[in-house]
Amino acid sequence: MKNFVQMVQDEYIMTKKEIEHFIVEAGDMAIDYLEQNNLNGIVLGLSGGLDSTVSAYIIRKAIERRKSDKKLLGINICIGNSEEHLRYADEVGKITCDAYLQFDEFKDSFKSFNESVSKSSDLIKAAGLEVSKDPVSMGNLKARLRMMILYDIAKKSNCIVLGSDNRSETQNGFFTIHGDGACDMNLLYDIYKGLQLWQIAKALDISEYIINQAPSDGLGITKEDTDESQLGYSYLESDAIMACYLDGDTMSPETMAYYKENIVLTPIWTKVIKRFNDTEFKRNGPFLYWSC
Repeated sequence: MKNFVQMVQDEYIMTKKEIEHFIVEAGDMAIDYLEQNNLNGIVLGLSGGLDSTVSAYIIRKAIERRKSDKKLLGINICIGNSEEHLRYADEVGKITCDAYLQFDEFKDSFKSFNESVSKSSDLIKAAGLEVSKDPVSMGNLKARLRMMILYDIAKKSNCIVLGSDNRSETQNGFFTIHGDGACDMNLLYDIYKGLQLWQIAKALDISEYIINQAPSDGLGITKEDTDESQLGYSYLESDAIMACYLDGDTMSPETMAYYKENIVLTPIWTKVIKRFNDTEFKRNGPFLYWSC
């Protein structure tokens, strides 16, 4: 697997020109959208992680490059975040945002709030169904609370919410519907977290400790509180597999030959592809009936 990942990584090395083009184009499109729709700016949830950090840097550069009067409002909504992530979010917020807030109103009250919400399980029991004890439910609740605050700020300020989910998370279905998956704009939707995002981050001069930290959604779903502990594999591994699975026609013949002979149908390939297929509904959006 290690050799395969390296082969794919080599094919996804971005040139300085490609990285600069992405940073400028993504930032300009964001500012253009704000101007075209008479919006005041962007609200961004800063977690201290790499995705939101890259997004914040791109917007800040665009605002300065365009000499725009649009605002970037950053907020860290503390619900079980590690002290490390809080420090990183504070650092990024002070560097990139016109206004930044560490919102800790849920920090001590979430436990009692969660206990109150759990009483709704009575409805499930009344229907004769089993109540799932999957900790992901609690994580989803946290993610949706965070997004609720972001949208409240956006409404009150005539701004929009900038999401920071990337291609890796989207393909893995590793997001909460109407939580971190909800946004009005997303600059990283087509960027692989393991293969590409770190290259963009380095070009933006983002701190190495933010780039090199273990990815985490900060929802406390597993003891380790890392994305890898939930997925069962790294983003680099899933990125390499998905790049060949979905975009094989863009890969070199040598890489595709190795993929087909040594990776397809292995346990990790099976796990990645199964998760991709099982989470297709999350990428498709709600089922909508259209009358004939």
